[in-house]
Amino acid sequence: MKKMFEVSFLLGIEIIFGALVLFPFYMANEAAVPLTEYFVLVFPAGMAFIILLIRFREKGKVLFFLLELPLLYVIGNFLSFSWFFIVLMSFLVFWRTYVHFNEHNNRPEGWWILLTVFFGTFLVIFSAIKDGAYTGEIVGLMIFELFFIISGGFIKRIIESDANAKEKKRFLIYFLSLTASILAVGMVVSFGMGTVKFLFFGILKLIASAAAIIASPLFNWAEKQDWAVHMKFLSENESRDNDVLFKEPADLGESGQYIDPAALISILFIIVIIFLFIYIYKKTIKVRFVKKWSCICLL
Repeated sequence: MKKMFEVSFLLGIEIIFGALVLFPFYMANEAAVPLTEYFVLVFPAGMAFIILLIRFREKGKVLFFLLELPLLYVIGNFLSFSWFFIVLMSFLVFWRTYVHFNEHNNRPEGWWILLTVFFGTFLVIFSAIKDGAYTGEIVGLMIFELFFIISGGFIKRIIESDANAKEKKRFLIYFLSLTASILAVGMVVSFGMGTVKFLFFGILKLIASAAAIIASPLFNWAEKQDWAVHMKFLSENESRDNDVLFKEPADLGESGQYIDPAALISILFIIVIIFLFIYIYKKTIKVRFVKKWSCICLL
């Protein structure tokens, strides 16, 4: 019984996370995600294979292909899944169930929590970019996954512990408190999502309306202006300024007041080099003088 719970717990984590993985593909096609059909197909298949492995050991693998795989294909067709999806899910159920059956002592709960949070956050952002239609389902599935991981981890530790009944009762109280908190958060998110959206977009509309009211005098003034006249005036001024700019260098050159920038930069560079040479020379003389007097003092 303990092994069955551990294998079911690990497999359940991956099955729920697999439901999250479905969202990007269906969101890209703007289709409804068949969550109910997915769980109806995958969860019973995994549990049935666990029972086969516990009851028949290695023969359970053969029975999976003889009995369960054809049944999965029939149920998948009835649920309107493609043959590729049915084959893929059958392979994943067989592979992951068999792996967890042989490695049921693993405790990857922490990694799955992190992966669920990060991947779920990405899905929420992606859904918001699209149209936000999948946000509620994604958040609900994330909460369900986290609840499943945490609650299963508590129950697993209670089963494995050698504590007395009093300590197990204390663990159970902690578990129930945490469960109630998660359920409360889930209910708030589920029922309050519409209110949050209404408030958020209402605030955005108020900001847009205020900006429009503030900018309306500017728009009214701009609407009354004859911009063709202004543009003509600006183009005439620009052409006049260009003529002046092109004429000034020639005038300066003729009067002998034109200064070549390259020559000016060269002069400044030479001056800097001279000052640097003088500074280094003085430092060298000073060091030699100090060394000379130190040698004299030693003698």
